[in-house]
Amino acid sequence: MTSIYGMGGPMGSMYGMGSNLMGSMYGMGGNPMGSMYGMGGNPMGSMYGMGGNPMGSMYGLSCYNMGLGSNGASMYGIGPFNSRMSFRSTGGYVGGAFGSLWRAPSAYTSRPKQDISIPPPSSSLHEEMREEKDDTAGTSKDSGAKATARGEATLGAEKSKTHAVEGTGADKKDADAKDAEKSRDRAMPTAMASSHRLTKQVNDNVHVIAVLAKESMLSHPDKSVTVGTNTYQMDEVAVSPVNIDKSDLLRDIVEQTHCGHNVSILALCGSQPYTACTEPITAVVKRMMESFAEDKAQVTQVKASAVSFAEAGNMIDLLEANAKPAKAEIGSNPIYGPCVMNASEKDIMSAAEAAEVVIGTAAKAAKECLVVIMYKIKQIRPVTTSGAAPAKDVYVSSMLVAMVNDAGMQNLKAAEKHATTEPALIFTNAIGGASRTVAIVHVPEKDAEKLVGGAAAHSQGLREIKNSPTRSGNVKRFIDYTERAAAANTKASPETTAKIDRMLKDAKELLARPEQTPLMAYNLFGSNSSTSPPETVPQSGEAAAKKADAPAEPAAEKPAETVAVASDATPTAKPESETQVRLVVCVDGTATILAERVRADEVVVRTHPDEVPESDTLKTLRAVFGKGRNVALLSAETQPRIPLKNQYTWKSVAEILTKAFESPPVQAKDTCIELFMSVVRKRQVLCDLMANGAASAGPKPLGTASSPLFGPVLVDTTYKTLRQALDVKPALDQALQAAPAHLTEPDSMIVMTAVLKQLKTNDDVVVASFMAASGPSAAGVCGAMSKNPDYSRSLLSYAIGGPCVTSLLVCVGNDHESNEAAKSSLTDMHALTKQPNHASRDGSVMAFIDYAKKGLEANRLKLERAQGEERDRLTAVLKRLQIMHDDYDNLLKCRGESMPAYYMGDKRVSPTPGMSGGKPEDATDATASAHEKPQKDVGVKTSAPIRVSAVIMDDDDDASGAANKTPMEVTDKELIINEQRYTPTEVVQVKGGSIRSAMIDEMHKIVLDGYNAAMLTSDVGGSTVGISMAVKTITVIMRGLPKDSEAFWSVTVSKDNKVKDLLADNSPYYDLHLASSPLFGNVPYGANIVPVAEAQVEPIVREVRNEVREKGGVGYIAVILRILQSDGDVCVPSFLVAIAGESVEEYEKVLSTRSSASLLGTAIGGPCNSIYVAGIRGKSGEMAQPVLELAAKMMRVHNGPLRSCSLNRFITQTELAVAAMQRKIEASGGAPNPQLLSQVGRIGTMLKDAQNMLKSPGGSAPAVYKR
Repeated sequence: MTSIYGMGGPMGSMYGMGSNLMGSMYGMGGNPMGSMYGMGGNPMGSMYGMGGNPMGSMYGLSCYNMGLGSNGASMYGIGPFNSRMSFRSTGGYVGGAFGSLWRAPSAYTSRPKQDISIPPPSSSLHEEMREEKDDTAGTSKDSGAKATARGEATLGAEKSKTHAVEGTGADKKDADAKDAEKSRDRAMPTAMASSHRLTKQVNDNVHVIAVLAKESMLSHPDKSVTVGTNTYQMDEVAVSPVNIDKSDLLRDIVEQTHCGHNVSILALCGSQPYTACTEPITAVVKRMMESFAEDKAQVTQVKASAVSFAEAGNMIDLLEANAKPAKAEIGSNPIYGPCVMNASEKDIMSAAEAAEVVIGTAAKAAKECLVVIMYKIKQIRPVTTSGAAPAKDVYVSSMLVAMVNDAGMQNLKAAEKHATTEPALIFTNAIGGASRTVAIVHVPEKDAEKLVGGAAAHSQGLREIKNSPTRSGNVKRFIDYTERAAAANTKASPETTAKIDRMLKDAKELLARPEQTPLMAYNLFGSNSSTSPPETVPQSGEAAAKKADAPAEPAAEKPAETVAVASDATPTAKPESETQVRLVVCVDGTATILAERVRADEVVVRTHPDEVPESDTLKTLRAVFGKGRNVALLSAETQPRIPLKNQYTWKSVAEILTKAFESPPVQAKDTCIELFMSVVRKRQVLCDLMANGAASAGPKPLGTASSPLFGPVLVDTTYKTLRQALDVKPALDQALQAAPAHLTEPDSMIVMTAVLKQLKTNDDVVVASFMAASGPSAAGVCGAMSKNPDYSRSLLSYAIGGPCVTSLLVCVGNDHESNEAAKSSLTDMHALTKQPNHASRDGSVMAFIDYAKKGLEANRLKLERAQGEERDRLTAVLKRLQIMHDDYDNLLKCRGESMPAYYMGDKRVSPTPGMSGGKPEDATDATASAHEKPQKDVGVKTSAPIRVSAVIMDDDDDASGAANKTPMEVTDKELIINEQRYTPTEVVQVKGGSIRSAMIDEMHKIVLDGYNAAMLTSDVGGSTVGISMAVKTITVIMRGLPKDSEAFWSVTVSKDNKVKDLLADNSPYYDLHLASSPLFGNVPYGANIVPVAEAQVEPIVREVRNEVREKGGVGYIAVILRILQSDGDVCVPSFLVAIAGESVEEYEKVLSTRSSASLLGTAIGGPCNSIYVAGIRGKSGEMAQPVLELAAKMMRVHNGPLRSCSLNRFITQTELAVAAMQRKIEASGGAPNPQLLSQVGRIGTMLKDAQNMLKSPGGSAPAVYKR
């Protein structure tokens, strides 16, 4: 809890001015523990639910998910698909990550009794260097082993006396852990259930063992091996044949299985045959089975499955004779983790049988395949409690064995990144999950570099991965945990409750009849219906293939879902076929293609462009959209010879829209559609096709708006209203006529959104959207789905992963096997079928109004009890939900006139009744805007990009001279240099007279309303725009100050980490250090902050410009205001001007190394309303291009939400924080943390300064504090 004002420290910052671990009360930065105000994407969620996060929202707009709640469980969700595909569990069971079905709600906490069946949290252990000849260690080991055999050691006597295995390359982490351990008791129980104990404590990292072919290859005493010319650090080095008793790591794997924990063994085989790498694996599985057999007190059942993956999605069952490739069905169990559900299983009765599975599959698998073996382990142990009849404990766990060649390494890499496709899904528990994992590199005597060089290199990355702590496989504990979590989550939907009940029923049945009940798995992509138990008798390859292809009846296990439920508030479950994204291939030609060959769900053939062959998949879209539910069609038209209007995509779109009018539901009285169509590429709208097809309507920045009921709409684009079937074809044809000129790049595409409004006979209104996106290849779709910042991910967030029925379409010709666009599009589109959507739902406006009313009522009750920050957040949430409620309530009242509202961030951008031309005349804020003065206690709670104004000054004298070789074309909305288009927020052309920029003119209003603002300037070609705008804006701010308010400033020039104070006499350049205020941004430490008079502004600004011209660097003018409010409060905001002249280096440096510890730390990325002004004189492309490139980068930066610079607000929040810290000091029992004491003193000084300034009549500059 070191810093409340963000000056650094592990507990974070109230005002978010520094990087931290525990987050920021004002949520200005990305952090692992989240933000009280939830303004950023973070894994731990938001108390006030204002940002998309997988942990959900305390104030719960997650049902309609307008950015206010949870991603993973949304009925009306428009947020991005997030953690529901991850097996990885942090603190919960294996079944999912944060937000998953098996994670307790964020408000749920428990303090369970100590259970000796669970080992100490291994993540808390440090590892010490083990000396091979340490007599003490040997004695400890022996005594521990004897205690294990006797089973007589008590919990109090079992101190941790054994050395642990050497660390995995994370020496610093181990050292830190060692220091931490010195401050607390190291007494940790090593007792497991019954007599099961761990001989040594091993940490949670993925460990790597090198197995050498001969002892003569041992050449390094430091546990490293040399492969070719490279040396690699290992955690253990052994010589084949491996002795389990001499390997701490392999012995730990065996012992962990007896403790009921999941383990994984990854054989990194490189280019060697798998048969050369089986010896260490067979040694482990044999020892495991032998140990099970020795324990006569328990019954152990082990089943094994073995498959190979030749390509993504298809597997071969290696336990079946003559098995054929079949589609793998990936499932998971919340205790033992992921598995292949449709693989046959074999009962393992002995050590020899367990080893034979490894040896046989290694010999049978093709060299290019990835081999996965799964041992599912069930241990049934007798338990006798005092005064009770004997009972049984059941422990469930698994051992995953994988043999991986160089090509298969990509699946381990995918697992590190939270995989969403098979076979990488199999490894999400082994890599990063709750598994004890060991990787083995078998180093041959000859050609080692050629055979295992890649494997050895990859192993070094695995050693840096820290898995989650292992946890108990005790079924009874799982039941207790799940029942408590389910009871705490009172808002779970019936569908979610049904899934939980299904899993609890299965677990209780297993506990009641452990020997007869098979272990269950639950389909990740399927329904929650029951199927027959797994088959242990081998079946034919044909039967297996048929079972693998049957989505409703997986062969091996019971399917249900262990990951986060797709639509947490859906009233009724939708068919699985609607949540699965399906791929259709259309052949424009005569070739016959099997669906299996192109991995498609359906293939249609049309021999003539006028034909529209029937597609069952697209027929489903038509039916679903007609009923008022959201649908999407994403396509790649790879045959450029076919005109757009004749493409199968747009023929199908026309048919779907036409049928919406011709075949409405029985209850529908009237139907109309708003049709939006544009050509887009990356983050630009190249042409608004509904603007009478005029190319002059673009390009412009791409922005998306959404409704709580339907998907994305491109903002600032026009639409046409269709009222009958006859309107459809003319509107589409006219739009498509203007598109070809803009579809010139592979990643350009036409994006259409049709917003449907159906009037019902019961006075309800149903709204839905149909999105179609089509381009010459799948590059545009894949770009939008990637994490590439050049593309808008929100564009397709509804179509892929949202509550939407989605189909993919690839249109190919007879040359599909040689056409690169066709081949790449088929591959790219097939990858998207792996990500299931949320279940779609009825777009009933009445249902939404009912939901909104309940949300408003619940949050008003909370508001009555809330105080301080919580009250502010609730006020903002209520205001936003109230606006949505009112908008859609108005839609019900004016059904014939109004169209559904949609929002961009906090603004309603849809037109209100009576607007013409399809464009809103004025956007309505759902919270507060920069143009409307908000309450000073609330602030502007939305992040916003840095805006750019390009000011072009005509140069009649051609001052740029010979440099003007490349002309720059200037239009009202863009600048073009060598066909490269630049689209700033605004383009201002000055032909004489004053500069009129609406964007710059509003800056003074923001500052005078009590918020921080910044103007960053560049001037090229002799432009003076920067200094002119600086002088003008500062002057207007000073003239607008209320009576008795004051203005101070700091004026400096910084270059090469040196700074010169222009307000000091004869100041030299001295070392730059920063000073900060908790209210406004950074200033150079030691620089003068003095009152400013209007007459000083212009000469000082020119002096800064001259210094920058002569010496280089950047000038910084920080105007700090003391604004007296009518209620007696005082606001202390700042207005920063940066003058960089023709140089862009300083700005580039800040953009590439974003940090709050810079003079521009607040202006770029912080809580600040920032604009970048590019002043350009003349039409020289060479001069303008650097600043225009910089402008494009600036526009990609989203600054944090503004916050009020009110002293009253600051004092109130700081007093609460100081009081909390004082309570912590008092609770420390007389030994408080010295760092905490120091921090309290520092914060106390800031608090006292703020109180004095609030009471002061003025005259003194605001205080700043050295960072």
